[in-house]
Amino acid sequence: NITGIILTVVGLSIFNKLKYRFAEIL
Repeated sequence: NITGIILTVVGLSIFNKLKYRFAEIL
């Protein structure tokens, strides 16, 4: 399913951004 793959990629990119944000805060 192409839609599922796109959602997974977008979700991972957002998760990585949030992870870097938390790393900067901590």
